[in-house]
Amino acid sequence: MISCAGFACLLPAGCYDDDLPDTGRCVANALVNCGVLLADGSTGEPAGDVTGYTCTGTKRPDDDPSYINLVPQGIVCSDRGSVDGEAAYCCSTEISTCAYNPSLPCQNGTAGFSCQGSFRPDILNTTIFCSQGNRSDNFSKLGLVDYCCSGTRPVHECGAFNGIPECEIHFADASKRTLDGWRCAGEAHPSEEDLGSNESRADYIYSLCATPIASNQAGVNYWCCFTPGLVPIGASCYEHAHVPGCAPGRFGFACYGPDTPAQVFPPISCPDPGFAGVSAEGYPATLYCCDFTG
Repeated sequence: MISCAGFACLLPAGCYDDDLPDTGRCVANALVNCGVLLADGSTGEPAGDVTGYTCTGTKRPDDDPSYINLVPQGIVCSDRGSVDGEAAYCCSTEISTCAYNPSLPCQNGTAGFSCQGSFRPDILNTTIFCSQGNRSDNFSKLGLVDYCCSGTRPVHECGAFNGIPECEIHFADASKRTLDGWRCAGEAHPSEEDLGSNESRADYIYSLCATPIASNQAGVNYWCCFTPGLVPIGASCYEHAHVPGCAPGRFGFACYGPDTPAQVFPPISCPDPGFAGVSAEGYPATLYCCDFTG
């Protein structure tokens, strides 16, 4: 027998089968604070199109999405502590092609989500904070991107930073282009999750960043980055910000196949031949040190 747990049965997550093991129940609860968490730690106005729930056991409001032709259909929920001893969540109200995916290797109290297209969980639900998206094994076929998200605002170690002289590229025809400047602590690398809410967060396209430049402040580096066009399917060249001998401000790459960075990223030119080495992940690859040519 199928029953509904106290709220509209829009998704399988709102229903349960009496013959299955009881993993808990979720009910809509207006006492859940679904205000947007601000950078100073306070809570802002309630987020629009978000509903609060409390759950018992291991149940989540979004933990039973459906799939149409392998494309996820679900809602997005952020964890928001507890209310009266029950786990609290703030969930998007509209079903989208973005759904909870517990099979992802997310750590540090974050939950996994798989989304199709340019959707990000934090676009659909402003009470959740997500990492840089990683293209899934089904990216080329279904356009799925994976994220690790939490209802707790992360402490970012990078921030957009204008006015870095090395990010201003001058060309022979007297034209110039200013790359996106970033200021990062330690070895932190700029990523989509560091962008503000008014920036593009589509994870089809990753920013490419040059070898970091030491700032005049100890433990802080400057980065100059640009967003390339769509990467060809099957391309095997990836950014490697610490290619040996690559001077600060130049772009390092590791290529696993026969293609070169200049073939994959048209604004890039590689005057020096590639050499054998290992990628940032430690795999054998051909390494290149290249320049941005606009």
